[in-house]
Parts: sequence; C-alpha cells; structure tokens
Amino acid sequence: MATNEDRIFNRLSMTGMVESFAGNALDNVMRSKFAPLTGGELAKPDGLVEWDEVQFGRGMAGVSGKGAPTVSVNTTTVTRNAKPLHVAVDVDLKPAKLYSDRDAGQMQPDAQGYVDRQLENGVSQIVKRVEKAAHQALLGSIANIAGVDQSTFTYTYGVNTYTASASWATAGTDILGSELRLLREDCVQTSGHLPAEVYIRGAAEGYIRGNTGVTNLLSDNAKDALRTAGTFQGMTLNGQRFGNLDWFTNDAGAVISGTYTEYQPTDDVAIVLPSPDVQRNVLGMALGRTFQPSGAGLATLSASEAGVAGSAAAASMVVPTSPGWYAYAMRVLLPGEAMRIVVRIGWLGLPVLLQPNAVCVADLIP
Repeated sequence: MATNEDRIFNRLSMTGMVESFAGNALDNVMRSKFAPLTGGELAKPDGLVEWDEVQFGRGMAGVSGKGAPTVSVNTTTVTRNAKPLHVAVDVDLKPAKLYSDRDAGQMQPDAQGYVDRQLENGVSQIVKRVEKAAHQALLGSIANIAGVDQSTFTYTYGVNTYTASASWATAGTDILGSELRLLREDCVQTSGHLPAEVYIRGAAEGYIRGNTGVTNLLSDNAKDALRTAGTFQGMTLNGQRFGNLDWFTNDAGAVISGTYTEYQPTDDVAIVLPSPDVQRNVLGMALGRTFQPSGAGLATLSASEAGVAGSAAAASMVVPTSPGWYAYAMRVLLPGEAMRIVVRIGWLGLPVLLQPNAVCVADLIP
C-alpha cells in the first residue's frame, strides 16, 4: 500500500516486492479476512495503533407513529489502542551469489532469482506469524507467538462464546434440526448478524461425518466419500454447504521458530463468522510503522547496530517505514568477515475485531 512518503523516500521497489510475496503466500486462511484499516487507525512511527470497537445490542423500541413498531439498533463505540505486533527477519544476500556464482551452462549469475528466493523465504517466516495472530484474534486472545516483538503481550477481544446443548461427538445428536438452529439464534441475538461460515478442525469434521442426520441429508456420492471404510478422509467438508452455512476444514499449521504449531489448535471448537460482506465491518488490520535508515546508498551498520531494528544508530538519517510491510537493504560489518548485504524485512500491525461479538467461538462438546 504505497503512500506519498513511499514515493518521496524511494521505498516502493523493495517494499512492493515484499508485499507481493506476502499477497501470494499460502498461509492466508484467516489473514486475508482482515482488511487493512487506512484511516486514523494508522500508527505513528513507534506508536500505538488505534481503532473504534462497536458494542452492539438489539431490542424493541417504544416508538409510536407511522413506522411503529420498529427495531432499535443500539450501538456504543469505544476507542481502543494497543502496541502493534512487530515481526522482522534479516535476509543475508551473499556477494558470491550476486556477482560470481553461476549455474551450469549459464554465462551470468541468476542474481534476480537468488534475491527473489531469499526475500520470499523471509516473507514466509513473517506471514506464518501474522496468520497465527489472525487465528488467535478470532479465538479471542492474541498472545505468545514465538519470534514476535510483543511475545509476552496479550490482547483480549470480547468474542461471543457459545456451548452446544448436546455433544456433536454423539452420532444421534440432532445437529441439523436443533443444534444449528440454537447456534444461529445465539449469533443473531448476540450480534445482530446471521452466521455464514464455520471453520472446524478434522476431529469436528469426524463428528459431522458420523452424524446420522447429516449423512442422511447429503447426496449418495457425498455420503460415500464421508463414510469411506471408516477411515478419515481429510477436507471432505471443505466448501460444503448445509444448514444454511458454509463449512471449512481448517487443519493448517506451520513451523514457527522450530516448533510446529496449528493455527486453530482446539479440536472441539468451531470459529463461526458472518458473511464476507459483514466481515468487512467486523474484521480489520490496524497497521503500524517504525523507522528505517536512509540516505545516499546503503546504510552501513556495525555488528552491534545490526541487531537494532529501526534504530537511529543504524544511520545518520532515518525515515518512517510504510504502514504494515517494509523492507530495506544495509551493509553489515562483522569482525573478521567480509562486508555482507542484508535486507531487513518487517511487518507491524495488529488483527483487530471491530465488532468482537460478531465472531462466535462455539464449543461443540459441552
């Protein structure tokens, strides 16, 4: 998202490349649902992000006249703010790969391909953490994401929590006739929005696959796929629609700081969202900014300065980064080593719920 400052400080090329890699990254199930907020929510450099949260209630108003009776929509807007999450990685660009190493049969080194691969790898490490933060926000609390500046930070949202009246793990539970009706009613009474999308784990998919009422409803072909020899057939519900809801199986995860982590970690919990049209008013990505070194040519950092992201010590001149993603190159001098070119890639932001109770976290096993 280019700004006038981007054009003034010539930040477009590298930051734009990083943003394009982020847009094409695979870890995009929930991250893509949070549209960037571009108004007063943009943080000043090294400052807080701020957004307006709507608290919603419904009731019949005592209104007389031509329009009576009518529904009174009571909303209270509360301004929230928090320090954004900051994720940054340093990508080494080895001079030999840029200037001398050639693939077999090639006259020149593939410098562009090498740079693209290195930057894309760096972006993927950040994207995984942003995706994890987006999932955590929908589950009600962002906390303890390895490799994130703010790893000890916790931000809690007042999402709607719902508990099923009967266990979905029991084949005879009336999911279609009773449980989904109760879930819809709870969502509407709490937020005023109909539920439209349900994200479940593989275990919950197994409950639905084995439910008597659901499998009777599905077509013979779908029923065969769901019942195949009693074995688990992943993704069979992905994209299916029944009970006036779109269902998605979300077993995705990633290796973050050497440990595999599942984005939606609890088997018996479903994330229930309103329609995509409503999501634009419910989910947002507040973007933050920091500082980057600037000036003629590449900034040169000593060994001690290299570890200080956005530090004024990094160069004689610093400028604000773009909102959200940023990237810049620098020379790093380490004792006993040749000068290295390093690209620092970073992202500052916070997935926010503009109307938290429009997101429902449903416990399927009471």
